Amino acid sequence: MSRKNDNLIGYLPHQPPAGKSIYRIILQKDNDVVELPAGGEVIIRFNGDVQIFILIPHIIFIFGAMLLSTGTALEYFNNRKNFKTISIPTIIFIIIGGFILGPFAQYYAFGEFWTGFPFWYDLIYIKMLIAFIVFLLS
Repeated sequence: MSRKNDNLIGYLPHQPPAGKSIYRIILQKDNDVVELPAGGEVIIRFNGDVQIFILIPHIIFIFGAMLLSTGTALEYFNNRKNFKTISIPTIIFIIIGGFILGPFAQYYAFGEFWTGFPFWYDLIYIKMLIAFIVFLLS
């Protein structure tokens, strides 16, 4: 850390995507000691820049999949005839948003395409896979 006027400024080194820094700050002047955060540590996880032409469609398709899956569930539990009609776009949105664009967003952000089954690193992919299997089975 360095002092600039009345402020202490600290710089962290550049980290690669998915890099982590764990730190705590101990300030001491004479016998006065202050620990930040008190009794703990701060964990920072770094991510890379996701290309906008991947990120925007990924967000649109993931939110579309969530909305369509809600509509599909309502149709299913109300025994309506539109269930099959709405489930097909839901599956398409899950495939495009979760299994095509999702791994590219993951790669740009954290340097790995797939961290779900069988690696078990990322629960988001596991939830997406479970939702996909449920829609295929229904």
